[in-house]
Amino acid sequence: MIRFVVLTMVLICATGLFRGQAMAQGPTTAAPREAPIKDSNLKESFFGQTVGTGIRGFDSPGKGQLSPLQPAPAPPLAFEDQFARTHRINEFPGDILVLIYGDRASADANRALGETIHLAFHPESRGKQATAAKTPPLRVKGQTQGSRTPEVHAIPVAVIGRVPSFAKGLIQNRFKAAVSDTPVWLDFEDRLKNTWGIVEGHPNLVVIDHSARMRTKGSGQLSPPQIQQLVDTIEVLRRESLKLP
Repeated sequence: MIRFVVLTMVLICATGLFRGQAMAQGPTTAAPREAPIKDSNLKESFFGQTVGTGIRGFDSPGKGQLSPLQPAPAPPLAFEDQFARTHRINEFPGDILVLIYGDRASADANRALGETIHLAFHPESRGKQATAAKTPPLRVKGQTQGSRTPEVHAIPVAVIGRVPSFAKGLIQNRFKAAVSDTPVWLDFEDRLKNTWGIVEGHPNLVVIDHSARMRTKGSGQLSPPQIQQLVDTIEVLRRESLKLP
């Protein structure tokens, strides 16, 4: 019993990972803007905003890794969120999925990374509360008028590991109380850890493209140039989705 209480408290402390990412989800009627092609100055983000400056977690000396993956279908993984709804990583056709996962110790850095990715493609959501931050993604440069703009979904995943079945409902309820406006995927089976590995205490991520193929993975404390590289990679995948050069 003591072990379970301690485990539950650790998981709830980790909800800081998801609060920041709750600031940005969904469509609105705001006029979309268009994303420029790559900015050669790595001190500036792909979309002209400063990357890594003043964002907690990016000043750590921990070295990050960002590696391309051979395009191949992603495993058909599924996760429940805190509302007991099932999500599958192949249910985002035409969009780019970025799974950001880690343990409690990586909470601040994961939140900062999720915010950076989201704001790179949804700059209109900066400074807004979650309920008011639902803005459309930037249009892709050269995108045909009237065509659908590929979305970028930065999804927080809590790597919990195996717990007694009765504990799952309690943990979901705790997350539901702490994060009520954004789905948090809960990994009770260590699926992400077993599939792509995990660096404890630091962010971990995997990028899935518009055809549900694995394209990039990352771990550790990403530097500003690496974050720039990640955003650039995501934009290339959005262009692929639209069959643009």
